[in-house]
Amino acid sequence: MAAMGAFKREMPAAIVGRHVVGADGEELGRVVCSWEDTVVVEHGRFFPVDYFLPAGAIDASDAARTDEVRLRLTCREAKSVGRIGCPDEGR
Repeated sequence: MAAMGAFKREMPAAIVGRHVVGADGEELGRVVCSWEDTVVVEHGRFFPVDYFLPAGAIDASDAARTDEVRLRLTCREAKSVGRIGCPDEGR
């Protein structure tokens, strides 16, 4: 767990721009923004959708890779868990 906490503190600068791959090997999209507790993944080119995923969905064991971020969830699970829309909307 300590490694995950260290990864979360470095996450904003470290993973923006990386491809996001689910535990099933399917590509979900690309990280466009992140906070300490949330990762925003853009999916699609012509009609993009943003998925707001909890930072805990990131597999910290793959943190050293520079080209992709692997999720602990499959893409299907990430799409159902990921909130569509900004977490601050409606406040």
